[in-house]
Amino acid sequence: MRVGNGLKTSLWHDTWCNQSLLSSYISPRDIAREGHHLRMCVADVIANGAWLWPQSWLRKAPNLAFIPVPMLIDKEDCMRWRDAHGNMVMFLVKCAWEALRLRGIEVSWYSIACFSSKVWLLIRHLAGMESVAPILEDIITWFLPIATKHSFNSIVGKLLFGAAAYYI
Repeated sequence: MRVGNGLKTSLWHDTWCNQSLLSSYISPRDIAREGHHLRMCVADVIANGAWLWPQSWLRKAPNLAFIPVPMLIDKEDCMRWRDAHGNMVMFLVKCAWEALRLRGIEVSWYSIACFSSKVWLLIRHLAGMESVAPILEDIITWFLPIATKHSFNSIVGKLLFGAAAYYI
């Protein structure tokens, strides 16, 4: 987390400082003993640019005293993460998906735009779909009225479409 105003960053459960999670140093019992709770945010232990650590916590975890005090500003905290290149960037679900999804080996023909159209144009006549353009939306539109039917055209069309998609 990048601390802004410190109100959305969990003091105990978010990684916001160069130490590990603070919950690994101070137990829930120690927190409760001082009258605090696990829902505390970073802003709860800062006043006038200084930490408000209880002495019992400092005795148990002296490294708390060495954590730089974040300067609280009038800006929301934001979640950050390390991208695939090792850079700290703002967290976005889209970026997480791109970084985490499995990718197949790039094939040499990936940029050939008309490859799938040619396959469709070669096989569409087998299911009586000569009038259907090699555009996915047009193919689906053609299938919608007969999708649940058990007619020859419906069954063969779905088989051809599946086989073409698998081949492509």
